[in-house]
Amino acid sequence: MKEALSKRIANFSAKTSLTVAKSSANTVCFMILNQPKLPEKVKQLRKF
Repeated sequence: MKEALSKRIANFSAKTSLTVAKSSANTVCFMILNQPKLPEKVKQLRKF
């Protein structure tokens, strides 16, 4: 039971991380000076 719950939490965490990475790859900071550098893997998730 613990292993199943642990797998579900890990799966949810992975899906959430991917969604947040996709979202931040397609948005920009409104203040250009505070825009952090994106890793190359995240840049590949961009839609344009």
